[in-house]
Amino acid sequence: EPRRRQLAGPPGVRSCGIQSDQTRATMLKSQWEPLANAESGRRSWSVIQPQGPRKPQYFCCGNACGCCPPYILFLPVLGLVAYLLGLLGLLLTLVVVLILYVVLGCCGCSLCCYSETWKCPPFYWFTDLHPKIMYLVYQAIFYSHKIPTTSPEDMPVDKIKPKQKLDKQKISYALNIKVPNRFKEEFIDDPPPIKDRLSQFVAERISLIPQIDHFEAFAPDEDPVEFVMNQMNSIYPEIYQVWDEKLSDVALTRFCLYGLGAHRIDTTVEDGNRYFVVRTNVLSGLPVRAGFERYGGDAYFDMKWRPVKIVDKGLGALREDGCDPAVTTTPQDAQWERAKFRFRSSLSVLVTLVDHLYGIHLEASNILVTAMREQLSPNHPLRRFLIPFTYHTITINDDARSNLIQPRSMGPRCFAFDDVGMQLAFVAA
Repeated sequence: EPRRRQLAGPPGVRSCGIQSDQTRATMLKSQWEPLANAESGRRSWSVIQPQGPRKPQYFCCGNACGCCPPYILFLPVLGLVAYLLGLLGLLLTLVVVLILYVVLGCCGCSLCCYSETWKCPPFYWFTDLHPKIMYLVYQAIFYSHKIPTTSPEDMPVDKIKPKQKLDKQKISYALNIKVPNRFKEEFIDDPPPIKDRLSQFVAERISLIPQIDHFEAFAPDEDPVEFVMNQMNSIYPEIYQVWDEKLSDVALTRFCLYGLGAHRIDTTVEDGNRYFVVRTNVLSGLPVRAGFERYGGDAYFDMKWRPVKIVDKGLGALREDGCDPAVTTTPQDAQWERAKFRFRSSLSVLVTLVDHLYGIHLEASNILVTAMREQLSPNHPLRRFLIPFTYHTITINDDARSNLIQPRSMGPRCFAFDDVGMQLAFVAA
């Protein structure tokens, strides 16, 4: 039976009454179509219903020959030609690989054997190929690097780049952040030399080397500081702040109050008592690779900066419901030294990844140098003033993109996070 209903139309248009479905559809079309066409300026395509009965479609039937398109008949011949071309390409590839192996194989095998000798005494460097290459590259840069000055020799006025839109590259893991291309740096030749382009080509692809985690432990009587300095002495920076004692509760206070955690000091009140607290449990919910423990630990201090407790949510396996239990450790507990070690490690990662790499490089300095180069002319006094403070900032940030943030680069290899953990860390930074 026909039903009585109110027909809603455009503003100011109403119709009530007994109508069939076809009548209602016709009225709706007549009322809305002029408005839609006037708004878009062109007509829409009509809806086409699928025709029945439906049959499977394999794209081999047609009307050209009564049953199928004519090219279907030539598929075996085309397949044979493609097979022969593929076989020829494979043979050529094998010939090229064989020639390269004959010419470069001995040198390459010697280099691989050389890298394996790093595991032998007195170095005992158990690591994969990527860190070894990065070490040698950085050592070459370190000994060839010249400390710049603001003199015309290092910052010539005629090489200040014009105001222009910079070519930018996306950042892995980071959300909607780009850094300018290193070849848009001030005071470099344009176009850049071949050696610089070759160096950038290698830097972009060195992270393709597979990542292997090593879990060799220190011997009970082994000095880890001596172990590191035995490997890194040639490039390790001069130590200007000596901490003779690093493991005590006093050292923990110094670490948080005057050291790496000073800018992250917070206060809180629990059970009527006021505490200073440095938090790293924000990292506890991020997944890590197999063999690693999760990060975490909030260190609490009383009003005289004496350690009171460490509340750690990173112990144990990551729970899917996100409700990780907190383990509280006090200075009187047997696990106090382990809790302090976990906290120090977690704070180092939090400050390095979030505050330094993300906050300073990808946000503050990146935004400043991009705005300066794209909005200020070479003769603008503010740009002239900022040039010494942003010297090679574009290069450093682009190096961070390729050497610290790409998957399997130094950043993901140094931190325990897996790919999902790295993604979440940058999104939440």
